[in-house]
Amino acid sequence: MARQWNKDEILDAIQRMSVLEDRKPKWEDFAPPVRKSFPPISSICKAFGSWSEALKAAGFEPRQMPFRTGPFKKETRQKMSEARMGWKPSEKTRKRMSLSAKKRAQRDGIWSKGLTKDDHPTLERMSQEISGENNPMYGHFGDLNPMFGRKHSKETRKKISVCRLGELNPMFGKKHPSETIAKMSASKIGEKNPAWQGGIAKNPYPPNFRRSLKGQIRKRDNSTCQLCLRPGKSVHHIDYEKSNLYPQNLITLCRSCNSRINTNRRFWQACLTELQVFRFAQASG
Repeated sequence: MARQWNKDEILDAIQRMSVLEDRKPKWEDFAPPVRKSFPPISSICKAFGSWSEALKAAGFEPRQMPFRTGPFKKETRQKMSEARMGWKPSEKTRKRMSLSAKKRAQRDGIWSKGLTKDDHPTLERMSQEISGENNPMYGHFGDLNPMFGRKHSKETRKKISVCRLGELNPMFGKKHPSETIAKMSASKIGEKNPAWQGGIAKNPYPPNFRRSLKGQIRKRDNSTCQLCLRPGKSVHHIDYEKSNLYPQNLITLCRSCNSRINTNRRFWQACLTELQVFRFAQASG
């Protein structure tokens, strides 16, 4: 288990580092791999809020920023964003940037590792800047999502999978506490759910939507899911209208596919409609 450092021990370690190096300590001196009997930079920032505050508490003058002393204003960030809009680095540049970031992380460690937004003011500010309507993806669901109707290539899916395997996954060996699970559940209830359709799920089915009608549709489709071709028993309304019991509007699906098509309804309605038209035309021809 990692050692817990208090403020007095950290201040003493900074003073010892100053004597050892014969100069004012730098935060890089406490970056992984850390020397024995010295705290890591993450513990220092967690205790004091930032490296500058820790340095000031130890009696040293922190380094002054030569140009600005705080985050850019919102208007400035917007101008910077617009100036670079549409610009994409070349493949060679992206590889060089990726390699540089990996080398820097191996040399200095990741300063925010092990910290939360409650431990550090910078993380709190970054969290607020991309939350709610400030998030560039806010409200971009369904066909407004840039990935709507598109799929990642096999190479991209493999890269995503590999970078999340085992210990590389941030949730490796962890479980969400019950409070977090309750918050996650509450954030997806009712109107907060991106698939919310105004509460139409509570509308009753018409009296004619009986077991006999469902049996006819299953028999017509050979009790087979028309999407994945596995056994299926769920009878789905293609136009999502419970009152439309026309046979061409009903199709047999498995439980998994019936759950999957409740998102991106426009896409699935068009897909299933085209499938039904093809099937009925083939049957009549």
